[in-house]
Amino acid sequence: MLLSSGDLVCFPGPTHPVPATIEALRNSGARVRHIPVYETISPPELPAQVSELTPFDLVIFASPSAVVHWIEAGGPVGRVVSIGPTTTQAALNLGFSEVVNAGAASAEGIVQRILGWASAN
Repeated sequence: MLLSSGDLVCFPGPTHPVPATIEALRNSGARVRHIPVYETISPPELPAQVSELTPFDLVIFASPSAVVHWIEAGGPVGRVVSIGPTTTQAALNLGFSEVVNAGAASAEGIVQRILGWASAN
């Protein structure tokens, strides 16, 4: 399907969408109207939970907002398995250097990537 500047695409999504998502939609040629329908917030107890962490080998992120909230709560930077490219980019942008995508953007994809990581280490 081709879009033109006369087409209007409505994007109901998070209050703060991933900029790459909006850009990709706009690059399609259509006009984009982002309509905030939800806001992702972290629980108030997150900083305390993060401060009680013991050393770990791997952290899993399934959304860019999870990466943001982790860092804002003082979560340590370590190895990451990410559910997909936008989450990977968020992790890289926020200081993680060892980040791998799941083979498929699903729980199964994450598990398969972890098993691959474990057998290689």
